[in-house]
Amino acid sequence: MSDLEGLKLIPPLQVPPEQFPESEELPEGVKTVDWKDTYGFGVEFLPNVVYANRGGINLHLQIMVPKSGQEPDRKWPLIMFVQGSAWHKQDVFDHLPNLIRMAQRGFAVAIVEYRPSDIAPFPAQVQDTKAAIRYMKINAGKYRVDADRTALWGDSSGGHTALMAGFTGDGE
Repeated sequence: MSDLEGLKLIPPLQVPPEQFPESEELPEGVKTVDWKDTYGFGVEFLPNVVYANRGGINLHLQIMVPKSGQEPDRKWPLIMFVQGSAWHKQDVFDHLPNLIRMAQRGFAVAIVEYRPSDIAPFPAQVQDTKAAIRYMKINAGKYRVDADRTALWGDSSGGHTALMAGFTGDGE
């Protein structure tokens, strides 16, 4: 006879990540990471900054700014990066390690999240990217970026979206 016979199995709770409760307690010896300088890279990381709401969907920027140190009033040139995803849901953290290096070298970086094409067809991705650029230009002082020195960059479908945003100019 097995030691497990007669025990009632309790099924695991099916809790989506957004509803998973956060623990307020930390085990002894655990240190928390300051988002302002994640892992000591000399980069201020501002995750999930909402730049627009389209049809009830919040769109986010992942913003990285070099630590100012001795130059608190310095403004950094801005790279707006659009992650490729075949116009589906993006993994905006995919190039984070490489983009942190750009921030270490003196560039502010904003990773753009756009609506996937199965939710909002073309040209929604271009419109969202332009809205992200406008947000960063309006908030240039807050994020210490030089709005006059902005580069738009992307890979794969993000590169296409970046090109379309650049080619179509200031219009929606």
